[in-house]
Amino acid sequence: MTTDLSIQGQASEKSQGKAATTRQLLSWLSIPHPENFLPGLLTIYLGASLILWGLLLMDVATQQFLTLARFNGGVPPKPSEALTQILLALCGGGIGGIIYSIDKLNKYSKQKDGFDKRHTSDYFIRQFVAATLGAILFILVSAGFINLEIGSSPNSTPGYFAFAIGFMAGFGSYQLTRKLDDIIKVAFGRLTPEDIVGKKEDSESEATEGSPTPKQKVSTKPR
Repeated sequence: MTTDLSIQGQASEKSQGKAATTRQLLSWLSIPHPENFLPGLLTIYLGASLILWGLLLMDVATQQFLTLARFNGGVPPKPSEALTQILLALCGGGIGGIIYSIDKLNKYSKQKDGFDKRHTSDYFIRQFVAATLGAILFILVSAGFINLEIGSSPNSTPGYFAFAIGFMAGFGSYQLTRKLDDIIKVAFGRLTPEDIVGKKEDSESEATEGSPTPKQKVSTKPR
């Protein structure tokens, strides 16, 4: 009987020791501020992605493809001039999307309510959507479907123009998707240009509704 009690005591001491070790390990792995873990992880991800897009941009701009050669094992053939400009717009869109994401992440992480986890997937995929939109917008502008009044022509500096178009598309991807939606509706006869202008005026009037004009300001002077 005494032997059984001693064995049980040793087993209890071992289990307690393992539990203490586990608690100590978890305390080492614990995060002091778990609410900042996800924004910090996203910051690292976006920073690393920005570096990769920068290296890809250097490869496309110089057409040496040294970065791709390290992963591919060989230097790919030089693309044509048209494909080079599309790739520059692609890189511009990706970089624009990342900078937008970093700006919004920094803004919303400092708010009182903290970071909203529901938008996590947007930070992961925005750069790829933005890069695609950058290439699409450049193709549409080059084909004449969209006329951008920015004081420059696509024939002046092709490389800079392609990257700038891509960057604007990536940084303003939300506005661009709305614009493309309107263009497609007009092109396929669902809306007319007058409808688009009317919808824009309605949205502006709704935004300013309830705000008194200078003539409508109520006097606060005592009567």
